[in-house]
Amino acid sequence: MPQYSYFVNVNSGQVLDVQDASKAADASVVQNPKEGSTSPDVPNQVWEVVSIDDYHGPLPVQSLMGPVLIYNKNSGLVLDVENASKAAGTRVIQYPKHDYNSPELPNQLWIIQAVKATEPNTHSYIINVNSGLLLDVDNASKAPGALVIQYPKHTLAPPDLPNQVWEWGFVV
Repeated sequence: MPQYSYFVNVNSGQVLDVQDASKAADASVVQNPKEGSTSPDVPNQVWEVVSIDDYHGPLPVQSLMGPVLIYNKNSGLVLDVENASKAAGTRVIQYPKHDYNSPELPNQLWIIQAVKATEPNTHSYIINVNSGLLLDVDNASKAPGALVIQYPKHTLAPPDLPNQVWEWGFVV
């Protein structure tokens, strides 16, 4: 049975969500207030993290966990960077999973890396394998519906710029 999670942005306290609970490919990923207990009845805010143990391509960083695919429970689509872009500021979307032999697969692979090695299960960066950029809330916004993008790692130490830091927990 799958284990579902939610991801909370440390800066805003809001969760990773698919805009308007869309099931469509190319729908934007945003942050929104956590609805209820984020139980399976709010599946657009719930994600399944699936480890890809047999991936042998290059990784931007080393991590104890990764690479992973991150599936949205509502749509069954995966977290993806639009057009396999490596550019800072590109929006993050949901999209059908690419075939394992596809050259575009790294665009859908992520590494979850602890901000502090001594606290591996609290605050994490979520890093795209294709670009090496981090999951980020655009302009460090605290507004509901703010876009989630990829962006280079900020040079200031956390918690100075926590819009790139995510806390994840399991749905009970």
